[in-house]
Amino acid sequence: MITANYLHRPDLDNFVLVYSMGKVGSTALAHSLGEVGIFYRHLQWLRLETQAYMDRSKSPVPGESTFDGFLNRMNVERCRFALLDRNYASLIKVITSFRAPVEQILSFYFHTIAFFEKQLRRRSQEVTAATVRENILAGVDFYLRNRTLGIAELTERLCEADHDRIQFHWFVLNCRDWLDFELRPFFPAEIPEGFGTKGYVLAGNVLILKFEELATRGEEAVRAYTQRPQFKLMRANVGAEKAGGEIYREVLDTLKFPPEFVDHLYDARYVRLLYTPEERSAMKARWVE
Repeated sequence: MITANYLHRPDLDNFVLVYSMGKVGSTALAHSLGEVGIFYRHLQWLRLETQAYMDRSKSPVPGESTFDGFLNRMNVERCRFALLDRNYASLIKVITSFRAPVEQILSFYFHTIAFFEKQLRRRSQEVTAATVRENILAGVDFYLRNRTLGIAELTERLCEADHDRIQFHWFVLNCRDWLDFELRPFFPAEIPEGFGTKGYVLAGNVLILKFEELATRGEEAVRAYTQRPQFKLMRANVGAEKAGGEIYREVLDTLKFPPEFVDHLYDARYVRLLYTPEERSAMKARWVE
């Protein structure tokens, strides 16, 4: 039986769950909360289907198993069971953040660049900005040809030969559907439309932040929400500052996508909620070939 305090520490009234889609400043946010004495947990998924994909993606060869990520898996399980209790879930302070889709997907890609470099070398390709760009576009092509695949099908189809294509597909799927697939089953409060110009909104007990304004209006909102006026957002986990940063910057400067792919991304519900029509048009123009 899951007790009421299985996840929550009752002696701490400022418990915060940082729950986000990934590559949206959540690591910096979580560490910054810790700096002002707030007990937090940091998660990117709670659904069993996502955990199954993550477990399989660590070992794409059928029949193999892995213990990688065991502690993270336990953390997810503890949180998921606790949050299935809606009354309990409604008592927790939750912070999440969303980011423009192309930037979020590319940040995820370069966060795992060592994996994609390994796949390039397996195909006897040198790792350059040009080959990385080609690899990304191959992932886009795979997604457009298989866009109806859900996470269960991706998990089943994982294999060494297509591992990087399927991983890119998951990046897109995670970005587009995280709001409805991961967040709302546990925190179902309606999100008001048109709040994007404000930079943040409170939906039930979930503070929703816009990544592009995280260091300004977002920081102010977190201070008020957590009752920590000394809260200051730190920098952490910045993709362009990691190994491969030069390639990252060159790819960002030169990469363009098919209009069909860009339109598909910017039609995602969370994008329409957070970004004005003018913002969406400008961002789409930035990435269309």
